[in-house]
Amino acid sequence: MKKLLSILLTIALLLGLTACGEEASKSGKRRDPASGEKVTPTASPEATPTVSPETTPTPEPTPALPKVAAKEGPLYAIGADPYAFEYYSDNYTGEGAAFQNHIEYIYLLEVNYQKLADRLFKENQALAQYADGVRKDAAAFLAQSHEKFDYAWFVDSKVEVSRADSAVFSYKRSYSTYLGGAHPFSYAESFNIDTAQGTTITLSAYVKDTAELAEVVVEGIKKQGDANLLWDGWEKGVFAGVKDGTANWIATKDGVTIWYNPGDIAAYAAGSITVCVNVSDYPELFVEQYIGAYGNQQLEKVTHQLATEGLSAFYTEVLPAICDGMGTATWKDIRAILDAKGILYEGLDDDEALEYEMQPFFKLKEGKEEFYLYFFPMPDDAMRVNVLSSVDVRRDDFESFALVEDYYHTTKPQFQFVDWAIFEFPVAPAFGTLSDMLNVLFAEIYYGHSRAE
Repeated sequence: MKKLLSILLTIALLLGLTACGEEASKSGKRRDPASGEKVTPTASPEATPTVSPETTPTPEPTPALPKVAAKEGPLYAIGADPYAFEYYSDNYTGEGAAFQNHIEYIYLLEVNYQKLADRLFKENQALAQYADGVRKDAAAFLAQSHEKFDYAWFVDSKVEVSRADSAVFSYKRSYSTYLGGAHPFSYAESFNIDTAQGTTITLSAYVKDTAELAEVVVEGIKKQGDANLLWDGWEKGVFAGVKDGTANWIATKDGVTIWYNPGDIAAYAAGSITVCVNVSDYPELFVEQYIGAYGNQQLEKVTHQLATEGLSAFYTEVLPAICDGMGTATWKDIRAILDAKGILYEGLDDDEALEYEMQPFFKLKEGKEEFYLYFFPMPDDAMRVNVLSSVDVRRDDFESFALVEDYYHTTKPQFQFVDWAIFEFPVAPAFGTLSDMLNVLFAEIYYGHSRAE
């Protein structure tokens, strides 16, 4: 009997322990095998914590792209002086001149940007003085040197306009020189001008945060080129130069371009290093008044005021017809054009003009302008038949003049302009078209008088 009672008690105890285990399981708790205390289970690694709606971060709104502030800007022309100076030396073993320079000048063609015109005039003046100083120094050195050399010396300067509108007139002037040594030397400088005021625009005035721009430029350089060619510490130099505004930069219609000349932050072999930062990529970085026609946006059209407005039809009809005959037209051909338009002229008679051993000339008068037509014998006709060789366009109250010349029938006509207020020696930058050359002449007449007043 006692044995049966003992068995029943054991069974009851086991049933009670089983019930306690099920209750613990239902309550979500377990026993710690080491301490015997109840503990709360930890979340499994796969579990994702729940975040209340009030603490969920909201994305920042995308900044709205700014509107274009500028309008269509001034017209300009670039005149190239291909061989302003040539120096020949017996010590030069190559062909042609031992030294020559090729310089480009930029001119405004309108009458309603006086301050910008004055600024460009002064820059042309400074460039001419620089070129004159270099050629004199080169000539003096070559005259004293007795060493033979087979690589010609040169100084080239070219202009690239990156933006020309009512807000900003910006261009890069590049130089390439060789005055002896191992190789030519190249570099470029920038000109960023407020179109209305004619004053320099600083980088800190063009962008709102030069430090942020510096970070963008540094990252842009890292993504291009061979990192092994970059100088040690280039990042610090780039950041400092952009931040304080001393870096080379030009304004563009899309934003801004920062560049480094060969040898500035990398080995000379790396060449020029350039980074473009666009308004469309960093809309909040740029100052609104200088926003250009970035992306596909177009500038508002404006009416341009050319310096030749109001002049007679002689400039649009007669003079182009005369210049079309450069190198081929005889005096009889030119006379037919002048007679048909009722233009008065003076000079040699027909026989003298057609067959004359010396160079004849003819003078036309139209308003304040005087036109001189020069004829030169054709070399393939026994030097007897004279054909049109050059045309000078002058004003009786202005010392500068335009010159159309075909270089004695050896090349195509050149449309040139000589401004004695800038050049102390006879330099005539050539333009691509007759209209550009005449616009330069009459714009300089307008601005020249304004400067004098």
